[in-house]
Amino acid sequence: MSLERSATFLILEALLVYIITICLAPIRTYIVNKFSSQNVAVNEAAVIIGIAAIIIFTIITYYLILHFRNYLKSKKAKETVEANLDLLLHDIEDFVKKWRVTRFLRPSYRREIQRKSMGVSRFMVRNHANAIRSSIKSVKVLVNPNVRLFTSLDEIVKTMIDLSLDIEQVFESVASVKQTSDSKFSEMVSIGDNICIKFRSIVPELEELKAKIP
Repeated sequence: MSLERSATFLILEALLVYIITICLAPIRTYIVNKFSSQNVAVNEAAVIIGIAAIIIFTIITYYLILHFRNYLKSKKAKETVEANLDLLLHDIEDFVKKWRVTRFLRPSYRREIQRKSMGVSRFMVRNHANAIRSSIKSVKVLVNPNVRLFTSLDEIVKTMIDLSLDIEQVFESVASVKQTSDSKFSEMVSIGDNICIKFRSIVPELEELKAKIP
């Protein structure tokens, strides 16, 4: 319901309150006459108008309350969708950063693989994938999904899971690292780079989707 229509109903409500106030005395007298032996003269037209005003006031009030409740629910739903999209974007950006960016005490996942020294970080790619998959599910429930977009995201997450299994298998022990060919390390780096490229192309679509939330 538009703001103008809501304002019109509120003005009408105020007018009805005024009419009800004027007609309260005749209505009260009418009720007393009905439930007692008194027979005081009463303006029946005022009674009818007053009762009609009360009924109309009640209907409009109920309608406005219902509209306001729906407005609050839709606003909450919008905020929930935005929060879930923000979380999905954060999870994607977090993986891309940790895959690519080497900090002083923490090498990037990419760098660790190249150096053949991926220790406890070998589990992190799957953790990122699971976090992103969980975020995708939350967004799918609340947004009319862009099938192509979410299909692409699901495929990227599946690739991340497969990559994490490869990483865990290769870095299971020193012996398994030594037995793995250099081409396998290059392949894992290439797959991870490709995942990051795909994520970077999808982020603008997610931001566009966020801007279209009603």
